[in-house]
Amino acid sequence: MIASANLESQMGEPPIAQLLLIFGIYGGLGLVTLHLLTWLYSGMAFLGLVAVTFVAPFLGFWVSYSLRQLRRKSRWHNTLFVLGLLYLPAVITLLVAMFLVANRLEGGV
Repeated sequence: MIASANLESQMGEPPIAQLLLIFGIYGGLGLVTLHLLTWLYSGMAFLGLVAVTFVAPFLGFWVSYSLRQLRRKSRWHNTLFVLGLLYLPAVITLLVAMFLVANRLEGGV
């Protein structure tokens, strides 16, 4: 109890909403990746891909924007800030890699 109160006094209010958003968008990216790796695709997987590609980057940038002034407050704030900014490059890298793997497996160049 004392350690928890001490940690809260140093860190301030923890970024719970931002943490849940980052967890959700990276979890969605992991689920879409697993669907693409198993080559089992469905309509729900397509909706997930659309959400991961077009909706989640805005959520990641919103997390970073909301933590821009608090990122020096604690390691948690800074990590969430960086993860929000790195989401779009992670999605682009993953989609390009999956496209190259699929092209290789089909016998393309």
